[in-house]
Amino acid sequence: MSLVNQQVGAYRLVRKLRASRDYKVYQAVHIRSSEKRIIQLAKLDDGLNKKQSRTRIWQYVESIRAINSPHIIPILKYDRTKIKGKNYFYIITPCYISGSLKEWLQLRGKTNPLSQQDADNIMRQACEAVEVFHQSGIAHLNIEPSSFMIETAENPNRPQVVLNDFLLAVLSTERIRKNKVRRKEAITEDQNALKEMEKLLNQNVDKTSIEPAEGSASSLQILEQRLVIAEEEKEELHRKLRELEEEKERISSELQKQREEKRRLLVLAEEEKERTIRDLQVQRESETKLLAEAILATSSVRGADVTPSAPSSSVTSRWTGRWFWALGGLLLLALLLAGTVCVLAGLFFFGKPAWAFGSSSAKVVMTQAAYGLTDNYIFAGAVHSISQAKTQSITVPATNLVLIPGRSSTGALTFHNTQNPCTVAHVIPAGTVFIDSHGISVATDQVAILGASCIATAPAHAVKTGLTGNIGAHTIKQTYLTNIVVDNPAAFAGGQFDQSYTTVQQSDINHAASSLQVQLKQATLNVLHKQLQTNEQFVSPPICKSKVTSDHQVNDIATEVAVTATITCRAEVYNPQEILARSDHMLQERAQALFGPNYTLTGGINSEITHIATDIKHGTLITVVASGLWTYQFSSTRADQLARLITGKDKQDTQSILTNQKGVQSVSITISNNDSTMPNDANAINITYITTLVPIEEGVAFP
Repeated sequence: MSLVNQQVGAYRLVRKLRASRDYKVYQAVHIRSSEKRIIQLAKLDDGLNKKQSRTRIWQYVESIRAINSPHIIPILKYDRTKIKGKNYFYIITPCYISGSLKEWLQLRGKTNPLSQQDADNIMRQACEAVEVFHQSGIAHLNIEPSSFMIETAENPNRPQVVLNDFLLAVLSTERIRKNKVRRKEAITEDQNALKEMEKLLNQNVDKTSIEPAEGSASSLQILEQRLVIAEEEKEELHRKLRELEEEKERISSELQKQREEKRRLLVLAEEEKERTIRDLQVQRESETKLLAEAILATSSVRGADVTPSAPSSSVTSRWTGRWFWALGGLLLLALLLAGTVCVLAGLFFFGKPAWAFGSSSAKVVMTQAAYGLTDNYIFAGAVHSISQAKTQSITVPATNLVLIPGRSSTGALTFHNTQNPCTVAHVIPAGTVFIDSHGISVATDQVAILGASCIATAPAHAVKTGLTGNIGAHTIKQTYLTNIVVDNPAAFAGGQFDQSYTTVQQSDINHAASSLQVQLKQATLNVLHKQLQTNEQFVSPPICKSKVTSDHQVNDIATEVAVTATITCRAEVYNPQEILARSDHMLQERAQALFGPNYTLTGGINSEITHIATDIKHGTLITVVASGLWTYQFSSTRADQLARLITGKDKQDTQSILTNQKGVQSVSITISNNDSTMPNDANAINITYITTLVPIEEGVAFP
């Protein structure tokens, strides 16, 4: 199907250069300036017309457009269009005067063959262009001499080679995007095509020219060497990556074993603690039982020694007994007073009772673990799209004035020679003017010759333009040269005055659309901002697209044209406060799972959105880094329990018992008098705590 004379943007397709089933290349001219361009057209059918495929094609073309290479034809514009009901993607590029490499070689022919240096130069430029595309992930370029353009304007002796037909490669790359094997085959096909093109160039080389020195490598060989080196480097990188993955798994396994060993030691410590408490309870019950038995035994002995006195005992015995009890009471009272004074003096001067001066004291400093936990969370599906469209119309006058000049009416005049016989010939020259009965002048267009037939006919026209020259039949009935009768047997017609009318031109539509779009875009963005909910914000600035229609097409006859512009703005929004709250909650849950309920958050959680990116598979991904500090909480009751647990223990045993306590990182013990045994009194043991930070390795979680 030919697309000649179809309009693509501001250009009209005038000549088909190359074509395949879904790919066409046309030469085009600008509608107003007649500027020449080359337009590549690719039909978007089946999977290529899906939104994701179109987006990737846009990205491929934009990456090609950003390449700053002298051997790739620059892209002036690209977009989608609809031609004859079919969707096409097009690229507009400059039009080179010299044409393609194939045409250039045909023009040189045998009369002006290439030198070996020219052939090598052309191949070098072609290989560089292909390599740039391969580095961008684009292959299957269908390489042949007609795919390259030649520019010789700057230096005819050193032609510049530019790769032109690459839109078809973009479509092919998109079709085989998921097939890695086919992509490698496409690169191999491109390399083979370069070899075939090199052979073709060598066929056009002048055999009498100086051959290159033996051992010099062609551009294609250099390219192949680079590809081999690149493959080797790729394999080396893959190998190092595998080694890093194995090292990571080994370290993870060792950390897991260390965690399991620590948990096992904690379980053993808890069991030892419970066993020690049970032993203390049994010992306490045993001591209580022995004390009760001793009291009972003492009571029974005292009861056996008592003998009642006879009522007839003397007064001296009574007084002796009283003095004995009085002295005993005074002695007991004095001992109590002395003990009280000693205790008070010890407490006042030394902070401990007097009986404690003979025993040792201990100071225990326990370093409790404070874990700093940091985690990365990647949220997918946390955004939603909003859109807003506004339409407005405006009517503007059509400005293209077309003038139609007036026309004269035309007809025919007959000439009849009344002389009989017609022996004398008469000639009526062209331009002879005759006036009808209403004063309308007509003139003959050709020479009329009256001969033996006595009758002649000549075409004529009204002298003045306009409708007044449309005279009726037989209105010119007069005598010319005494014996020649002039008549118009039919009416004159076709006369028309000067006329003018206006048509619509593209600038009328463009100017109207431009004024509408500026106002509509700002109004649409204002409404879009109002759709944001509390704490919501845009992922990226809104994208606005415009559509312009008119009730008249370009070149339509009209005095005015109504132009309608529609602006549609779309944007993705998200709630950063909600995402940060979710990350805080997830970090809290992980801390509870790692440390247990006795660890509490110190301060607050610091959460920050560090990165927002768009992934083809998962959509918009939001990365949050959250961190916090969790500290084990030791209560005063817990300190008293630990003091009682280690009373009378050896210093080394005490060190082991306290180190195995949950939440303890390290223990420092200082016993007075350089003693190696903890005091028997729990009150003589002073336990204090300090905090140290233990970092936890970061992780990445997908909620």
